[in-house]
Amino acid sequence: MDKDKEKITLKKVFYASLPQIIVLACAIIIFFAFFNLKGIVSQVEKILSILMPIIIGLVFAYLANPLVKRFEGYFRDSWTTMRKKEVKSKTAFRLPAILVTFFLVGWIIYLLVSLVVPQLYSNITGIIYAVPGQTTKYYNILMGMMSGNSWLSDIVNNAYKSIMEFLNGWLKNELFSQISIVINGLFSVVGAVSNLLIGCITAIYVLLSKETFARQSDLVLTAFFSDTTHGKIKEIIREVDRIFGGFISGKLLDSLIIGILCFIGASLLRLPYVVLVSMIVGVTNIIPFFGPYIGAIPCSILILLDSPTKGLIFIVFILILQQFDGNILGPKILGDSIGLSPFWVIFAIVLGGGLFGIVGMIIGVPSFAVIYYLVKRYIYYCLNKRKTGEMTDER
Repeated sequence: MDKDKEKITLKKVFYASLPQIIVLACAIIIFFAFFNLKGIVSQVEKILSILMPIIIGLVFAYLANPLVKRFEGYFRDSWTTMRKKEVKSKTAFRLPAILVTFFLVGWIIYLLVSLVVPQLYSNITGIIYAVPGQTTKYYNILMGMMSGNSWLSDIVNNAYKSIMEFLNGWLKNELFSQISIVINGLFSVVGAVSNLLIGCITAIYVLLSKETFARQSDLVLTAFFSDTTHGKIKEIIREVDRIFGGFISGKLLDSLIIGILCFIGASLLRLPYVVLVSMIVGVTNIIPFFGPYIGAIPCSILILLDSPTKGLIFIVFILILQQFDGNILGPKILGDSIGLSPFWVIFAIVLGGGLFGIVGMIIGVPSFAVIYYLVKRYIYYCLNKRKTGEMTDER
């Protein structure tokens, strides 16, 4: 009897001190991780490089899943209408839907590359040769207008020298370096064909077996968590998927439409550097809030150097296009997928951009939206628990 009581007492002491043990263990792990940070980072990078094909496949599968579901539903409905008989198997049309999705995406990428790259190269070389001449032309006009005023002539002359130094530095260092980065990136992609192929195969298997993976995940949650906790975790995962997946896919579609509309509008207005401008506007539009301005400012300067009138026309056109995107197209596609106020959107962009550059600016908003949702959910849980002693409404 005494031994049983002793066992119960030790068990109570162990469970009572378990939080302190966990905190101490975490503190020790953090302490050693801090002093061996470089080694940990190198090992993580090594593991990520090994698993890169799998990561690529998972990303492909996640992005392609909505399109696969649409094609699968279309094929199923068409088959049912034609044969007057419903197919019982849930995955009967999965493989054709996956193949059509991959073919369609590959064809779009090939079409864009074959159309855009030659025009893009032509636009960039045209800018390199045209910008210095256009700047010199405007400089000569200004100097002719101010020939009677030596003070203003000196100011214009100094400003011209500064502008030319900046442009030459930008063309040689910034523009060429960015082009070289893109070219190196393309060559690295070509050199990593095996990773892409393995990633595509992985994506196909993941999409074919997504119900199996979902069932296995559900079994793991059921084994380790209570029914209530299990339900909460599944609800959180659905909300995270809605926020992150909805934002990424919606923003990509929105930016593609804006890029196409910019190309059509710039072509009709007979503006210069149509392909380059449209690509810059479309790509930078992926970045929330600041993206339209990041893309519009350099494009406006380039067109203004070619023709002040066309530059002003482009500025008016891009303002109309961004108003259409911000008030009509964007809300229609994205809806309220992130649920953040403008302040937190700016905060997420600045923080993400500072930590991870352009990629951080793109994924910073949905990532912060997920964190914001989890924190808000926990706060409501604590408030409701304080009021009622149990959770009544976490949202």
